[in-house]
Amino acid sequence: MEDKNKVSKKTNGHISDFDRDSLWSLPLIMIPLQSSALQKTRLVKNNKLEGVVEIYSDARSGRGYVIPDHLNKYFGDISTDDINVVRKLSVLNSYDVYSLRISLRQIGINVVDHDDLKLSISKQSELQEYMKPFVSSLIVNIFDREQTESIDMQDGNWMNIFYNPDVNKTREHLRIIASKMNIDLQDVPSVIQKYGDVYLSVAYYRQCLDNIQPAISDFVKSTIEITQHQQIKNDFTTITGCKRMYQKIKKIQALINQQF
Repeated sequence: MEDKNKVSKKTNGHISDFDRDSLWSLPLIMIPLQSSALQKTRLVKNNKLEGVVEIYSDARSGRGYVIPDHLNKYFGDISTDDINVVRKLSVLNSYDVYSLRISLRQIGINVVDHDDLKLSISKQSELQEYMKPFVSSLIVNIFDREQTESIDMQDGNWMNIFYNPDVNKTREHLRIIASKMNIDLQDVPSVIQKYGDVYLSVAYYRQCLDNIQPAISDFVKSTIEITQHQQIKNDFTTITGCKRMYQKIKKIQALINQQF
């Protein structure tokens, strides 16, 4: 039976920024596995969005994938427990760090290094623009409003307010926040930190959507061009398929934007 209390050991392992920030790549070095050879690989989503183990990757020879059920053909000493763990991971919808934090808890896998489930420093820096609404609201509600009215979020000097606050007014504002949230005053920083993590995750997904928006727009444009093409416009099956796909994509876009 799988030991759900095992933790991963990362002695010589290193997780690249690419893997940290990826939606479809999961380095198995962070997962508690008995096979050290398997821990050197990573689980990725293929073109069919199936979770497969990438056993090699090379610019000239390409990539080699193995489905979880065939791992014992490539790793002679692999245990049934390891295969079961990889099989569970393979069916997860996404490998982004925020989804993994939830999913790993649900399937009973603990990681020893919680830094493995954080975005890279460079990605966090990229998300600062998306975090500004949260930070602005935080500053206005905690610190002196008169002191914050002149703050320019584009200017890096706005951080100075955290180091030179009006202590009495700041304490009073924190009491008001604690009262509104029905929590103790000393719990406010912890709640704000947790809310900041939630906001950071939303900012991350928002950036992911913005990054693929040009590709979505090109796809939608292409479906319209196909329906208007002289040689295709009389092909009922193709036209019907394009219109159906166009409607589905636009509906998904609207739903996602509504959620954000």
